[in-house]
Amino acid sequence: MNTPKFLMAAGMTLVLAACGGGSGTTTNPDDDNNIDAGISAPCENLAGEIFYDTNDNGCEDSDETLVMEAITVSLYECGDMPGIDPPAAVTMVLDGEYEFGENSDDPGADICLMPAVEY
Repeated sequence: MNTPKFLMAAGMTLVLAACGGGSGTTTNPDDDNNIDAGISAPCENLAGEIFYDTNDNGCEDSDETLVMEAITVSLYECGDMPGIDPPAAVTMVLDGEYEFGENSDDPGADICLMPAVEY
């Protein structure tokens, strides 16, 4: 799993709403002409780190630390509008690390991220 890194000031809210390519629908997420039998892939995870970028280079350097204060992280489905649409999940972390997925220890982030849905 790739671990994206985000730079944040303390007390800010991180909103994840990245969209990727792909086609199909959420009811039939592929482009083939076959009838799907209800068998779906396992849930996905999305995790990352929030750090202080003291030199403003956009990268986490060895002397830069994770944000060790309360940060709210909101996850949205592609196309949803933060502030208008409800997030798919919201968590608050204190250790600079977040994870959305079935086995997440972060409160509110223990959800199944379906592979066919873009977040």
